[in-house]
Amino acid sequence: MAYVIMREEKDTVRCLTEANSTMCKLFDTKEEAELMKKQLIAETAVNIHWFIVEM
Repeated sequence: MAYVIMREEKDTVRCLTEANSTMCKLFDTKEEAELMKKQLIAETAVNIHWFIVEM
């Protein structure tokens, strides 16, 4: 099982990508994904909604 963090802003939904890549960043555990999601929420504008999707 892998997890992807998705970003929703206005009318677009995208996954968090690997650095310098168009590939979605995969997390092995939900805990890792939750930690990254918390960091992203703290670092980005409040109008951006972050959520985790199970792959």
